[in-house]
Amino acid sequence: MTLLINMKNINNEAGVQTLSMEATKEKWVHLYIASQKWDAIRIRLADEFDETDLMYLHTKAPIKTICNLDNYTPKLIMQLSYLYPDKSAQIRYAATLPLDERRMMLREFGIVHQG
Repeated sequence: MTLLINMKNINNEAGVQTLSMEATKEKWVHLYIASQKWDAIRIRLADEFDETDLMYLHTKAPIKTICNLDNYTPKLIMQLSYLYPDKSAQIRYAATLPLDERRMMLREFGIVHQG
């Protein structure tokens, strides 16, 4: 099963469990995520996401992140660094790259641009 975390708790895909970003603030949600076997975790990042809510997700399943790479803010860099701790140096380095190179580099990690 795939876990999708986004702004709203809306999903029309079969085999996908959806959680809202607001729900990640609840302690029971972390227990639920930890207790399930996930094939993949997809996250649509937004500024409202607290990066500490993302810390352990990379240990549960492969992560695919959807975010706006045109707006590569310090907050987004921090969130991505929590999701991909082994790639945090490259994520920070990507801030110095032109947009096309940044998108290509981050796509290799499973980070997809959606504006």
